[in-house]
Amino acid sequence: AAAAWVGLWGDKSETRRFRDGAIVHAVVWSAEEVSRHLIPVQVVRHLLRRHLGVERVASSLGCVERALRCGGACGTWTSAAPKYIAAYEKLAAAIRQLSGLPLAVVSIQPVGAVFSHCEEFPPSAAG
Repeated sequence: AAAAWVGLWGDKSETRRFRDGAIVHAVVWSAEEVSRHLIPVQVVRHLLRRHLGVERVASSLGCVERALRCGGACGTWTSAAPKYIAAYEKLAAAIRQLSGLPLAVVSIQPVGAVFSHCEEFPPSAAG
């Protein structure tokens, strides 16, 4: 199985050892946080180049960003959304810890696109 894995991925395959002692073969793809959604293009390019000798691969995966540009009024999901989520988690933890209520608060569910990572125009990071 390991030989087949290395045969598929070639020089992209790495042997990694984890804290639990497991040793596995893995392929690690790197990209800036704002372009992680383009990793599938890297994967396809690598496999086509390695196995079929294809050097040029065109993809429309990143084209949507140009169509959705909003003149700097919005950012990428990674800009401010994590701050919103962290603020929500802090507030939810504070509410769950309230004492003296007639009933205990055991769960709080956020509502909004930013919390499901699907907001079309995420807010820009503020300072």
